[in-house]
Amino acid sequence: FYLSIIIPKANRRLRSKIQWQPIGFELLKPPFTMPELQSLYECILKTTFDRRNFHKKIMSLGILQHVGIRHANERRRPAELFIFDETQYKSLLQKGLEFKI
Repeated sequence: FYLSIIIPKANRRLRSKIQWQPIGFELLKPPFTMPELQSLYECILKTTFDRRNFHKKIMSLGILQHVGIRHANERRRPAELFIFDETQYKSLLQKGLEFKI
């Protein structure tokens, strides 16, 4: 009985919070690819994003660092790997950064 109440409430809270705090980065094992990050956000928010616009938006926030290596994929060009820069995020927060997806 309680799970039928708790799980939907937790999902709503996650959907709300992921739009204004970078918790999505904490749900992925670093390093991660941009497609993995986008897939996570799309799954939680139950929507789809244009690949280029999502990448542009996330990179414009200035809170990711390139790892310098690429993830090998047999079918496509290797994807860049990133890590979340929490120190940079906290610094930008103090300067007025608004995290909004």
